[in-house]
Amino acid sequence: MRVLSFRVKSEKVMAIGASALILGVAAIAAAVALESAWLYFAASVIGGIGFGAGFQGGLRSVLELLPPLQRWGTLMAFGVPTLVTGLLIPTLGLQNVVNGYAALVIVLSRVALALLLRSRTKRIRRAAAAA
Repeated sequence: MRVLSFRVKSEKVMAIGASALILGVAAIAAAVALESAWLYFAASVIGGIGFGAGFQGGLRSVLELLPPLQRWGTLMAFGVPTLVTGLLIPTLGLQNVVNGYAALVIVLSRVALALLLRSRTKRIRRAAAAA
């Protein structure tokens, strides 16, 4: 996806990533529930593509707005959900954590898609009004 990101706007990369992430995470949750290794690996590929594209597109759009000395803190914050998830597994169990994390990722990905579409629609309307 890195090659793609140089030719495509950050917003489009994020939209592709969010869509693949929704599909991949839902399939991962299903694979865990069904205890299906082949579905888990296939879903991980789809989810990985989605995460990679969404992460790269989002990261590019955020980091370009930050001064260089503030970028490290933003990058470090991306590890917090993984740490929290790992700490919750012994208490809540793998199935519950996977389902909760999957639901959260899907909801946030849908919100990101909706915001991207709204932003695009506003730009199109402004361009049409200016013409």
